[in-house]
Formats: sequence, structure tokens, C-alpha cells
Amino acid sequence: MERKLAAILVADVVGYTRLVSNDDIGTFQSLTACLEAVGQIVDAHRGHVFNVAGDSVVAVFPSAVEAVMAARSVLDELERRNAELSEERWLRFRIGISLGDVIEHQGTLLGDSVNVAARLEALSEPDTIFVSADVHRQVKNKLDLDFSLVGECQLKNIPDPVRVYRVGHPRGGPSETGATALATDPHRPPLAETAVPAMAILPLENLSGDPAQEYFCDGLTDAITTEMSKFRHLFVIAAHSAFTYKNKTVTAKQIGRELGVQYLLEGTVQRAEQKARINAQLIETQSSHHLWAESFQVEGPDTFAVQDEIIQRIVAVLALRIDAEERHRAMRRETPNPSAYDCYLRGMHLFSQESKERLDLAREMFERASRLDPGFARAFGYLAYTHVRSFILGWAGPEVLDTALGLAMKAVELDPGDYSNLWDLAFVHLTQGRVDQALAEYERAFGLNPNDADMLAEMAVASLYAGNTEDAILLIRRAMKINPYYPDWYRWNMGWARFNARQYDRAVEELTQIASPAKNVWLKLAASYARLGRGEDATAALERFLALEPDGHITTVAKRFPFKREADQRHWMESLRMAGLTD
Repeated sequence: MERKLAAILVADVVGYTRLVSNDDIGTFQSLTACLEAVGQIVDAHRGHVFNVAGDSVVAVFPSAVEAVMAARSVLDELERRNAELSEERWLRFRIGISLGDVIEHQGTLLGDSVNVAARLEALSEPDTIFVSADVHRQVKNKLDLDFSLVGECQLKNIPDPVRVYRVGHPRGGPSETGATALATDPHRPPLAETAVPAMAILPLENLSGDPAQEYFCDGLTDAITTEMSKFRHLFVIAAHSAFTYKNKTVTAKQIGRELGVQYLLEGTVQRAEQKARINAQLIETQSSHHLWAESFQVEGPDTFAVQDEIIQRIVAVLALRIDAEERHRAMRRETPNPSAYDCYLRGMHLFSQESKERLDLAREMFERASRLDPGFARAFGYLAYTHVRSFILGWAGPEVLDTALGLAMKAVELDPGDYSNLWDLAFVHLTQGRVDQALAEYERAFGLNPNDADMLAEMAVASLYAGNTEDAILLIRRAMKINPYYPDWYRWNMGWARFNARQYDRAVEELTQIASPAKNVWLKLAASYARLGRGEDATAALERFLALEPDGHITTVAKRFPFKREADQRHWMESLRMAGLTD
């Protein structure tokens, strides 16, 4: 057996099974013609097609330069062919290329580089070429192509991490800055189909006219980076990598390409005497579209003492905006991406819309995500959450709560360092009446990330059920402050807390501002009206509730609201009777 150094190219058609199911004959004809063209391109670059299996190709080249040139030509040829077809019939390749020793023996190609190329192909995106560092080293100064660093990736069955680069189009855009190094983070998940969105916090620009204020701007940048890193559904580029762009004029698209990020935060700081004004904006790198912009002002004798509040508000809004954009991105795709993370995003989008059908679809998405990636902790956590919601909304019996508990505990077992999983477990405990355990889990989650406004607003409910109504009101106020674009369910929880504090008029004030009240809002509104002696309004609100839950009565409703104190439970049930709900 003879060893030789070779470049290995592995290519695969994206979504081939779907294409065949839609048009088997047409897809087969297109693939046959495409593979013939691929063979000609490989031959033209002194390579040979070693194996064709269905919709995948393995080719061997004498040099990395020839392999990359061939791969670029293949994608260009596919683009030309696809221009003549409707989008649902497009053939799109993912390509991986590695370099190393191989052995050809009796029709088999052996060597680590073969496995690396196959893993890079699986890792890459549609219409994209991923190459190993060895390939990049050989071709970066020989080909007129853009290259961007993806990162250090732990590939399946490959013992050591592989540095991976994305091959772009021919150069001709803005000049390079040289800042192409992505900081390697041992905690970063491997870029794969479950990879989370990535962002960079660029150094805030000092507009104060005083070079001595640079330390203040840099400190803010570093603090925002640290706080954003607490959101485990985001990957945040290390600060020292982002700081390579300080005082440089670079486009968002170029930074996105060089750092491998989808989102950038950039902004300015103007500080004078006892005031500091911060302008921040979130940019989507591929389109350079501004997703959000806002100004913040800090005043006081010690701006350092109050800047934490500004940081928390920026961080909370950033996380929400990116989360919303990712969900919308997933829903805009005409064909569902089979990845676990895509299913998770779709589930999140559906989960936020209150209807049984939507909740069932969300559960299906989370179940699919957990099957595609059995190690995806958040999929199990949100799956637990859907079961609890079904119970709370009267669409399932209490037996689903045991299922939810098992799923939530599995999520925590898979990733105890993600505050979201502890949050889900807390919610299950709360619904099952274990209020103290719920509060303990919420506290643990809060310790990992105090910046999630949604969690604070929900944690308030646990305080309410524990009898700490004033604490609940303070928590919701804090959530509303750091997320001024809060959804209606914050008002729902505030109205609930006001009711439990016997502030019925303020409860009505909150609950009547909800644009599309869910059925339990009508129930709480009926109880509040009854306590105010507004009988007609109480009856009308109760009728709205019963229209949505005809079989609703006190016994079943009471089980959904696990007050720890007997006085609070009695107050609630008496209020329902006053509103006209029967036992």
C-alpha cells in the first residue's frame, strides 16, 4: 500500500431527500447532469472522482490549490444551472476540503484527511466551501479568493480540534484589515447544525473629545461583552478579538465575514462632568440592516455607580432583539431546515402564540429538535415548558406535569450551567405546588444570568405564590425597566400581583391594557371586578372566560394557582365565587 499527500474534496446535495419526494424523475435527471459536470470540472483540475454515492461525491486532487479552484467552479456552475430553474428545484452543494496522507487500497480511500473532509462537508452551509487550516495555509496567498475564519471546531470522531475556514468569492470588495483572527473559546460549541447565532461587541467610540475617557468606553464595552456572554443561546466573540477593530473603518459585512458573526453591536459614548450619553445600535452583518437603535443617559456624581443599570438595559434588549430576529429568520425559510437549532427556533416562535394548535406544533418542533440532537438541553427544557402550559391553560390534565418534570430534570442534567434550564425546572416545580423549590431554582438561574427580563417577570409569580407580593411587584417593575418593550404578559403578572396585594383597582388597570387577553386574564379580571363591587363587569368578564373554557369551575381552576399560604388561596377562591364561578 502506497501513501501519498492529497487534497480530499467531499460534496453533498442539500435537502436531496426532499427534492426527490417532490420530483423524483426531474431531480434524478438534474443530479445526473450535475454530476457529469462535476466530473469534468474535477478532471480539468487534475483530480479524479474517487467515489459517487447517491447525491455525494468524493474527489482526490494532487494539490490543495486545484481542489479549492475546482470546488469554487462547481458552485459557480451550480449557480448558473439553478438560474434556469424554479427555486424549489435548485441543487445546492455543501463542500468540505482537507489535506493529508491517504492510502488507496482495493477501491477504498483511507486516511484521517478523508474523515476530516467529510466532517467539514457536514459542517458547512448550502453553497459554501469549508476547508481545514492545512488547506488554507497552502492556498491563501495563491488564489484570489476571500477566506474567513469559522473557528476551532471539534469534529465528530476527530480527536483534536480543527481550525476551519470558509472560502468566499473572488476578492474585489473592501480592503482587508488584517483582523482575521477569531478568538478560540474552549466553551464555544462546535459549529454544526445546532450552532447558535454569534455576535461581536465592537469597541464603543469615544466622542467626548478627551482621550482620558477611553478607559470609560473600553470598560463599558468589556462589561457589555461579559454580560452578553451569560446568554447561552448566543456565542459572543471574546473582547480582545473585537478590540482589533478599534479606530478602524470597516464595514459590518466585512467584520461579519472575518469574525464569523451574524450580529454586531456598535455605538458611541459622550461623557462630560456628571453625564454620560451612550448611543447603541444592533446590526445584522449580512445585509448591514439596523435591527435596533437607542440612546441611554447616565447622570449623577458617580457615573460608574449607575452605569450598571444602562448595561443591563442594553444587554436585555440585545438578547431579545437577536432572539426575535433568529425566530423570524427560521420562519421565513420556505423549507424547514432539518437542524435541531432550526426546529428549536420554530418552536420558540410558535410557543409565543397562545392557542392549542400552536402549542402542539411548538411541542412537535421541540421534540424533533431533541431527537435530532439528544444533547440539546434547551430542547428538553422547552418541551417541559409546553406540557406545563397545556396544564395551566386547561388543555391537559395534571398527569403531564410528571412528564414535564422528567424533561426539565434531563435538561438540567445535560447543561446545568445554562440558566434557562434551571428556569424551566423552576416553572415545573412552581406549577406542581413546590413553591420553595421553585424559588430556589429561580435564584440559581438568576445567579447565572440576572439580565433576562422574561425570567424576572416569571420569577415574580413564584414570589407571589410564596406570599411575597411586594417582592413580586418589585421584580416585575425591574423586568419592565430593563425591557421597556415588554410583552402583554408582564401586565398579566403585574395585574395578578396587584390582585393578590388587594389592590383591585390597579389590577383592573393593568389587565384591561392587555391587547389580546388570554382566558386566565378574563378570570383574574372577573375576580378583581367582583372585589370592587362591579357586578356587571365581573359577569361579563367571567362569560368571556367560560366561552373559552365552558367546563371551567372553581375546583379545576384552583389547582392551576398553587398559593403557599392558605389565606391567599382562600382569598382567590372566594373572589371567584363572588364573580359567579361555580364549584
